[in-house]
Order: sequence, then C-alpha cells, then structure tokens
Amino acid sequence: MYTLLVIDEDLSQRAIICSAFEEKLNYKTNSFSSVTEAMNYLRNNIAISPDIILFDISKTTNYCKAIEDLKLISNNSIVIVLTKYGDYENAMIAVNAGASDFLTKPVSIERFSITFRNLLMLRNVQSTNSSKNPFPLLAEDGNVRMMSELEDEIISYAMQRYNGRMTEVARRLGIGRSTLYRKSEQRVSG
Repeated sequence: MYTLLVIDEDLSQRAIICSAFEEKLNYKTNSFSSVTEAMNYLRNNIAISPDIILFDISKTTNYCKAIEDLKLISNNSIVIVLTKYGDYENAMIAVNAGASDFLTKPVSIERFSITFRNLLMLRNVQSTNSSKNPFPLLAEDGNVRMMSELEDEIISYAMQRYNGRMTEVARRLGIGRSTLYRKSEQRVSG
C-alpha cells in the first residue's frame, strides 16, 4: 500500500483527492492545508515518509523553497506538483526546483497512476544504478548498458567471489560449466 500526502489550501479539493485515491487505488492518505502544516507533521513523525507528496502550488508564493524543504525532510518521497490548467511555466519551474513531475487540476486518477508508476520505475532504476550496486545498469550517458558488458562484469565478479572455482561459479550463475568456459574464453579473446 502506498502513502500519499496532499497539500492543498482548498479543503474540498483535498477531500476529493484523498477519497479518490483511497477508494480507487487503496492508498493511505494524509492531507494538509499548507506546506508548514505538512512539514510539522513530517518532523513530528520522522518514521513516516510518504511515497508521494502531491502539492498544489497555485496559491503558494515560494513553492520552489517549499519543494526543496519537502524533499529535504522526506528524501525518498516523490514530489508531484499540481498546477492550474495551462500554467506550464510554473510547472516547469517547480520541476527544475526538484519536483519529480507535475499534473494539472482537476487530477485524473488514471493520469496520476501512470505518472506515479513511471516515477517509481525510474526511482528503482536509479537506486539499482547507485554506487552500492557493483553492476550499474545505466552508462554515464544515461543509456542502458549492453547486455554483453553486464554479463562480462557478472562473470568476472562471480569468479572473484568464488575464488575461480568454476563449478561453483557456474552453479551460482545458473549456467552449465561448458557455457561458463565458453563465455570466459570469449571474454579473454574478445
């Protein structure tokens, strides 16, 4: 179950958004009328880090600072800003300030679901591609690396990890020893 934190001055809008997300997507929701209120809640409930923060920027004067503050206190949360229809200039400023994406009001649950799913996939790829992972999936230019490169690195890593014991390496990689020997020869000669 995902958690959603909604920040919108309009009580009826918050109620509509929360109700829709709870009923249609089974999200757990919290809503606040201001960034200050939401920040106080997050500070007092440090163990709670919402998956998504949905933030209406239309009546907030310093929304760039608000986005920065929200991301600092809740670093794993995806911040999606809400704008009025046609307000793409402010939406792009918000994205440049650190929001993950923007949606226009009224919020379409279907559009939100697609946006959130895509942002979750991106977050997962980025965490998989972190320095903790010995096999980054993305090249420095941001493109997915070739399978042959990854395969070479995985075989090399497994050979080091299992001290060159080819039977154990093959077993751990789920391939036959003859396949491992062939791929090892290709790595050396290639």
